[in-house]
Amino acid sequence: MAGLRVPGRRRGRRGRHHPPALRSRRRLLSGGHPTFREPGRYRVGAITLLGVPGRHADPYGREFGQLNTIWVVEAGGLRVAHLGDNVPLTGAMADAIGDVDVLLIPVDDQDHILTAAEVDLLRERLAPRVTVPMHYRLTSLSDLPASVGPIDDWLSRQRNVRRLESHWATLSAETLPAAPSVWAFQPSPAVRPWRQAVRAVWALRDEARQRARDGDRAGAIERLREAVRLAPDVSVFGFDLAVSLRDASRDAAAMSVLTTSLAGAGRHDRAYTMRSRKLLAELHDEAGDGDLAAEQYRLIPAGSHNIEQRERATRYLAAHQ
Repeated sequence: MAGLRVPGRRRGRRGRHHPPALRSRRRLLSGGHPTFREPGRYRVGAITLLGVPGRHADPYGREFGQLNTIWVVEAGGLRVAHLGDNVPLTGAMADAIGDVDVLLIPVDDQDHILTAAEVDLLRERLAPRVTVPMHYRLTSLSDLPASVGPIDDWLSRQRNVRRLESHWATLSAETLPAAPSVWAFQPSPAVRPWRQAVRAVWALRDEARQRARDGDRAGAIERLREAVRLAPDVSVFGFDLAVSLRDASRDAAAMSVLTTSLAGAGRHDRAYTMRSRKLLAELHDEAGDGDLAAEQYRLIPAGSHNIEQRERATRYLAAHQ
């Protein structure tokens, strides 16, 4: 679990919350570490993984069918549950999870996933000794995204709050707190604020969208070109520019932008990278170049969590073998 180390757990046992990019129930990561992608009970050495079928909170996740798997890790005499972005638990979900020692649950002051009352009910039902809030905005790093709030107000209303000075802690059955507690971790050193250039570029993107709504297509394209110049490794800007160019019937320019953007896309921008690949594949196909279209579609099934994208890629590849 992120931020926790429990006896008997070694790195590399991973569960995925959003739906599988591959159909297999189990696959190996590089280095031979297994990844489990679907609900079920799994055993790896002294560790037991229980995947409980859930449902992603509304209105998010519709592009992957709102699938969500709640993972319970049993190791070292502890049961640790990670809810992901699940809706409030049904009785069947809660029964399948059972009592837990540690609960990782989405919390923020804007009720992005769960309300404070829903969080209280879940804690009462699952009876964790340690609750770890997650999926909130770190105000020390960014004021974005605006739709996700911090947790300061929520924490101020909780009892037995422990504000850790690190991004990890060791926990065992013997060291569980006597009373239900809330542990708030520091962010990992790997989490850094956005570059100032990227923050400025988001403002350019907002301006481009407003210009497009006002009918100023040329002005929108100009702003998006500047956004791509300032942040070439963030594929959302290249994607938006390519869409604007395609809408202006400038398909060749759109393909050029997407090819360049994908070549430098950062590894954390998967969603828009996959959208860019799908758009580039469509443009190549419309231009009569099926081989280049297939080259992009081949990268989608294993890289995208979007059901429509994966199905479209699979159908295209099956029809163009």
